[in-house]
Amino acid sequence: MGIDKPRIKFCSFSSGSSGNCYLVATNSAAILVDAGTTGKNVVSGLGKCGLMPGDIDGIFLTHEHHDHVRGLPVILKEIRKNLCEGGKDFRVYGSSGTIAATEERLFGKIELSDAKIITPSLDEIIIGDMVITPFRLSHDAAEPYGFRIDSHGKSLAIVTDTGYVTDSIYRNIKDVDFLILESNHEKNILLMGRYPYHLKTRILGDKGHLSNEAAGEALGRILGNRAGIKDEPLRVLLAHLSKDNNTPEMARITVNNILFESDYMEGREYTLDVLERDIVGEVFYL
Repeated sequence: MGIDKPRIKFCSFSSGSSGNCYLVATNSAAILVDAGTTGKNVVSGLGKCGLMPGDIDGIFLTHEHHDHVRGLPVILKEIRKNLCEGGKDFRVYGSSGTIAATEERLFGKIELSDAKIITPSLDEIIIGDMVITPFRLSHDAAEPYGFRIDSHGKSLAIVTDTGYVTDSIYRNIKDVDFLILESNHEKNILLMGRYPYHLKTRILGDKGHLSNEAAGEALGRILGNRAGIKDEPLRVLLAHLSKDNNTPEMARITVNNILFESDYMEGREYTLDVLERDIVGEVFYL
């Protein structure tokens, strides 16, 4: 699959309030987390990573909101037509709430009766050399989950669309090597902006989205946990930025300032990048 030694490969095919889709690949497995982008972006992104649609082993859905599932019918069609006869057991994974709500949202476009259901008692899912651990998020969706992926002694977690970092989320991400973390909005821009009051309240609530400040505070807690345990800097990718209430520059400045106040320095305890909104991004290796 284009990876010569044991390592995790990550690429964002789209990240933002209008679309989200991520690739995680290892020596013997490749998955997509969410399908909120175009088929064109997926094919382009896979090609950039040395993969083809038929190489995908599963699509993991965090929740049913449009920016996470809108491309699912086209992406599924592209993957399934490229699967070899008698080949891998490709599946869509999601909670029962997410699967049902996705079928309802995409009514007439998709049927997911063969989806693998994620339950609270399901500790982990093994695909090839990946161990995928689901954990609940706090978001205004049917039954949302985030995911941690471990492989060959390295770990990655994807945490977006949550109003706050719960204790359960923290336990699953506190020791990862690579963290994709929501940094959705700058609070003051949101409060002073054009959004109606009910939408501002939703975004700022416990089942809304992480602000730049909340992302910085969560990272500070994680870096405190890593002190003396992990030698390498934590690799951080800020994700799911709002088009109207944030900018990559603002997210970076706010997060860095909060971490600086706790004596954490970019390049020393952590590295920081910001995922682009609607295009295939850089390929990261772990």
